[in-house]
Amino acid sequence: MEGVMVLLILESVLLAVGMGLVLLPLRRGAAGITRGVEVGGGSSPFHTGGREAARRRVLVGLAELEMDYRTGKVSDEDYRVMKDDLLARGTARPRRRP
Repeated sequence: MEGVMVLLILESVLLAVGMGLVLLPLRRGAAGITRGVEVGGGSSPFHTGGREAARRRVLVGLAELEMDYRTGKVSDEDYRVMKDDLLARGTARPRRRP
């Protein structure tokens, strides 16, 4: 009987630790995304403004799309549509803020 109690306690502790590890990224939420962003500017590639940052995002998107296409995750038709969309975004003039 005592051995069963020890096993139940051990299982409970392991379950709690496992759940904590699984839920930790969810608890961080948006704080994990915005880490590294400074007031008045940004060091995160997701929050950097400007033409160069937009160009970099388009190039990264094109590289990821190319990899997905080559591995068969994206069909020929979808690849053409998504590539054209990314290229259009990359060549569009950025809008000025009022």
